[in-house]
Amino acid sequence: MDSLKTIVKNEKSTLEIKGLIEVYEEIAAAKMQRIRTSVIAAEAYFDGLAALSDEVALDLAEFYEGKNEFAAVFLSAETGLYGDLIDKVMVAYVNFVKKDRMDAYVVGKLGVSLMHSYAPETKFTEIDFAKDEEGINQDDLSLLMDKLSAYSKIYIFHGRFESIARQTFVSSIISGPDIQKYGGVQDLTAQAGKKEKEKRRFVNIYEPDVDVISKKFGKEISASIIDQSIRENQLAKYAARLMHLDGALDNVTKRLENLNINKKRMRKKIEQKKQTERIARWQRL
Repeated sequence: MDSLKTIVKNEKSTLEIKGLIEVYEEIAAAKMQRIRTSVIAAEAYFDGLAALSDEVALDLAEFYEGKNEFAAVFLSAETGLYGDLIDKVMVAYVNFVKKDRMDAYVVGKLGVSLMHSYAPETKFTEIDFAKDEEGINQDDLSLLMDKLSAYSKIYIFHGRFESIARQTFVSSIISGPDIQKYGGVQDLTAQAGKKEKEKRRFVNIYEPDVDVISKKFGKEISASIIDQSIRENQLAKYAARLMHLDGALDNVTKRLENLNINKKRMRKKIEQKKQTERIARWQRL
C-alpha cells in the first residue's frame, strides 16, 4: 500500500484533474448551447427557403445544368476529446468511398490524421479551415463551394445531434436531382431546348435572366445546406465531448473516493501503530 504522503499527493493531483475536467465541461456545454440555438434559429430560414423554392422551382429547374461527377466530404474536427463520434463518421465515409469510387475531401486535421492512419490507400483532398469551433467563416465556405461546384452530386458525412446522451452520423446529399428536398432545383436537361424553355410563361419575373438566377439560386442553396451541416456537426461534436468528459469525471470521482478510503485506512493504520507503541512504552515502565 502507498504511504500516506503518496496518497495525499495523488489525491491533490486528482482534484486538480477533476477541476480541469469541470472547466472543460462548462466550456463544452456553453458552446453546445450557442450552436444549438443557431441551428434551431436556422430552421426558420430553411422553412422560408423551402417555401420560396416551391414557388419558383418549376421556373428554375429547367435551366439547371447538371454534371456527372460525384464527390464525398468528411467533416471531422481540428482536435480530439469527442469520444468515438469522429471515428464512426470516418468508418462510414471510408466504406462509402471505397464502394463507390468518387472524389474524396476531408475537412479537419483530426480526420486527415485518421485517414492517413487507418485508410492510407484512400486518396483524398485535404481542406483547411480557419479555426472556428462554432461554425465556418464565409471565406472558407466560399473556398469549399468553389471546389464542390463542379460536382452534380455531393455526399457530406457528418455528426448529428439527437440528444445530449446520443449522437449519430448522417450523409447529407446535395445535387441537382436531390437538392429539391431542401427546396432546390433539379436537372431536366432532357426536355426541350433552352429557347423553347424561354418561351414558356413563368410564374415570376426574373432579372437579369432566369438562367443566371437559376445558377445563383442553386449555389446559394448548396452553400446553405453545407453551412447547416457544419453547424450540426459542431453540435454533435460538443455533445459527444460533454458525454466524454462526463465519463471522465465519473472515473475521477471514483478514484477520489478510493483514495479517500485508502487515506482513512492508512491514517487508522498509523494511529494503531502509534497506539501499540504507546502501550509498549507503558508496559516497559
